[in-house]
Amino acid sequence: MALLAVFLGIIPGIFWLWFFYRKDKYNPEPKRLIALVFFAGVLSVIPTFILEELFNAFIAPMELATGKVTDWRDTLQIFVVFFFGVGPIEEFSKYLAVRISIYRNRNFDEPVDGVIYAVAAALGFATLENILYILSAADVKGMLFIFILRFFLSTLAHIYFSAMWGYGLGRKKFKRGKAMVLKGLILASFLHGLFNFLLTWNIYAAILVLPLMVIMGRLTGARIKDLLMLSPYRPIIRAKVHCPHCQKLAQPKDYNLICNICGKRIPFKADMEVYCPRCKTKIDTETVLCPNFECRMHIGPPGLTTAQAAMKLQNMGVLMEPPSKKKKKKPATA
Repeated sequence: MALLAVFLGIIPGIFWLWFFYRKDKYNPEPKRLIALVFFAGVLSVIPTFILEELFNAFIAPMELATGKVTDWRDTLQIFVVFFFGVGPIEEFSKYLAVRISIYRNRNFDEPVDGVIYAVAAALGFATLENILYILSAADVKGMLFIFILRFFLSTLAHIYFSAMWGYGLGRKKFKRGKAMVLKGLILASFLHGLFNFLLTWNIYAAILVLPLMVIMGRLTGARIKDLLMLSPYRPIIRAKVHCPHCQKLAQPKDYNLICNICGKRIPFKADMEVYCPRCKTKIDTETVLCPNFECRMHIGPPGLTTAQAAMKLQNMGVLMEPPSKKKKKKPATA
């Protein structure tokens, strides 16, 4: 039974870790560091236990969260426990796991890494929780029931909570929003408290967890997409232009505007037809970031070198210079 509980408890963490790891498409993190942060997330249960014991002793008894809600006093008590105890404590502990274990590592080299490492820590924390909850089941049917609930609700919810402060951490690392970590922690704590409160309050409130999961999923997806747009590893792709020689939509490889179809040079004009190479949105000759918010492609316009386009993006607040990785000097041989 114990082996089965451990096996079932690990599956959600491994699956969702694989799923979200694939979101880091420009410069994926080393798997050993993902494993390190995952383990740090497991260890974050220790400060969580200590802080919750202090909360239990001096503010409100934690066992109130598992009791029956019969009147407004019970409702107020579980509100205090979840919104001021469980939510902030667990999110702060997971944040510390990332902040201490990986934040200063040179491989934390693009904004989206904040969310990727936050997800890894959240899944380490949730995996240990999963094992403990499944172990508490009376039989195999109970284990499977808890496994399904934890797979699609609790484990995924932990990811969504942590993505809120992971987004701020990624922005702060590259000086794109110093106050966003605190805002992310507050939002994560609120969502965590709300999730637990709805599940505990009554059956009608528990139904609201489903739309809450959808909202949190969309917030997380939007944050990942936003951070990927700021990646220094995101390529600048040359815009498509209308070739007057072959009358086709060409995509020159460089700013010399040599048509990739007929091989002839396209004369540069201020009013020439220029299109985003991804979504085909018509743009002007100096646009470097597609105006279509569903696309936001980094574009090398006609007449601009890749370096000039990168500098223009950087001036707009888009990070385009990968952090330099210092190489260790080899010791001089005698």
